[in-house]
Amino acid sequence: MNLLLSTDYADLPHDQWPEITTRQESKDRGWKFYFTGKPCKYGHMTFRYVAVPNCQICNNYYNEQYRKTDLYKRKALIRGRKHEATEKRKKYHLDPKTKAMKNRASKKFRDTEKGAKSRIGEYWRRIHGVDLPESLLDAMYAQLLVKRELKKLRN
Repeated sequence: MNLLLSTDYADLPHDQWPEITTRQESKDRGWKFYFTGKPCKYGHMTFRYVAVPNCQICNNYYNEQYRKTDLYKRKALIRGRKHEATEKRKKYHLDPKTKAMKNRASKKFRDTEKGAKSRIGEYWRRIHGVDLPESLLDAMYAQLLVKRELKKLRN
């Protein structure tokens, strides 16, 4: 069957028409279009969409009219701005200055007592599968401070 989707079949002989089906039959077969053999209310004899019962010629006309409206233009503008915002976010996160700023912020936390203890605790949980008691974490933190002081003295 030769499907000419946007063709008006009113002028063609019946033997050149596509298979006549109902909307439900076409839906059951998984088709996107169906052909009733009857004209739409505006006189077009062409395929209709299964999703919406409009004929293709009418649907194309409605879409064309909608694209001329302000609502369509506003939605397109918003879509464009979302794309711009995404690009700005990507640029921001890939910027070396931003990465350095993030590293400084995380280094500040690591240098605090709470941050250092949490890193030690996470290391022991991840590597050895053991939760260390608070007293042992305190002792390890004190040892870490001594190592840092020695490192400063060497430099």
